[in-house]
Amino acid sequence: MFLNNILSFIGCPNTPLNLIWIGMSTVLTISYLFKYIFPFEDTLGKITDFLIDYGKSKATAHPLDVPKRFFVHFYIWATLWNLYFLYILSTGGYDVNNSIHQIPALMTSYDGENDSTAGDSSWIFVTLFLLTLHTMRRLYENVFVSVFSNKARMTFMQYLWGLVYYTLLPPTLLTEAKFNNTFNSGIPLPRLVQVFGFLLYIIGNILEYKTLAAFARLRIKGRVKKESHGIAYGIFFDFVTCPHYLGEVCIYAGLLLVVGHHCASWRAVIIYNVVAHVLMAKSAHEWYKRTFPLYPTDRKAIFPYLL
Repeated sequence: MFLNNILSFIGCPNTPLNLIWIGMSTVLTISYLFKYIFPFEDTLGKITDFLIDYGKSKATAHPLDVPKRFFVHFYIWATLWNLYFLYILSTGGYDVNNSIHQIPALMTSYDGENDSTAGDSSWIFVTLFLLTLHTMRRLYENVFVSVFSNKARMTFMQYLWGLVYYTLLPPTLLTEAKFNNTFNSGIPLPRLVQVFGFLLYIIGNILEYKTLAAFARLRIKGRVKKESHGIAYGIFFDFVTCPHYLGEVCIYAGLLLVVGHHCASWRAVIIYNVVAHVLMAKSAHEWYKRTFPLYPTDRKAIFPYLL
């Protein structure tokens, strides 16, 4: 009932996928409170650390931990999965006689998908295409740009959730799509808010790429050894510790403005995205402050001058 009320408040359809997004957002919000507002040092605090911390901020090891460089698996899978749903949209929907389509069709089923509020598939297609470009860029960065420490690890649960996360994104977009009108009349001219959303998406991608390239240069140029960390400067680092997380939030917020009312479910996605990146940024920010006594005190974690 609580999660249903949240979905109703933000104008999202009451679907299983949206309940997952809001449920995970609630769990992470509670984790933030227990870690930073009302910190616990007992079992509850350890559970919170287990859910949040990875990479350099991960303090405890576990036999099932996997290398952080396994991030590349997320983007290989996300790119292929997104392309599949782009194909579904471009061909007018699922082939009911094709058994391969049955599970994705079930994931995107929604009782109201044929009502008057169903979204224009052309803009859903554009949004999914932009999301696919983003995952392809992240794949390129993981293979050719980032320099991962051999010590950087994440829990197996975090690894599985990363795969699930990218599995749920395209079905969430398609939940409210009208499959019979993707290209019937072409893609309509964008409204001003959609143009702003596209610009925000571009800015977010540039910011994230430049940030990750800056982290890589710290190690490539030898100022910081591969297995250690240093303090980055320039770009947006004068304001926040994690400009790449801010860039990620800008990307998803831009997609929200692009898709607009055609997919209200993306509001649940952006809530999760913001909450998750605030937690990760705060964790990294606190690690830098503990590790480097002279760390700039005027930097925030993710949002300049705010948090």
